[in-house]
Amino acid sequence: MCAALGTLIVLVVGYRRWKDGQGHYGFEDSGIHVQLEPASGGAFMTQLYAQRVTAPAYLFGQLFLAAPMQALKAKQLIATRIPVMHGLGERLNVLLGEMTQVGKWQDAAVYEDRWTELRYLVHMGKVEYSDKKGRVRAAKDY
Repeated sequence: MCAALGTLIVLVVGYRRWKDGQGHYGFEDSGIHVQLEPASGGAFMTQLYAQRVTAPAYLFGQLFLAAPMQALKAKQLIATRIPVMHGLGERLNVLLGEMTQVGKWQDAAVYEDRWTELRYLVHMGKVEYSDKKGRVRAAKDY
């Protein structure tokens, strides 16, 4: 029962870290790493015994966190992919060419009949979008 509760807690913590945009960290950066200054034999032995407990705890934490976090990242990438549609690439190139010729910020409503293409171009980073003003332009580094 305690192992199941511990696993559940680790999964919940891992999910919250993923939602906050945090990733994995090394053992030395984790909160369970005990770093003592081994100036004496007692401190050295204390650190050795502490790491016998904390290193396996870190290992199990990573085992239960790594797979779910990678699965959540994969799900997010799959959800934001651009679908394969007949003629989409050509429509994207035409719209991007028009926006590049204009070369300045425009009201996004100008392209209201092509919202899907505009959204995909913004997603790919080829078009800049100002959410505050509702304006778009071809990206400068494109």
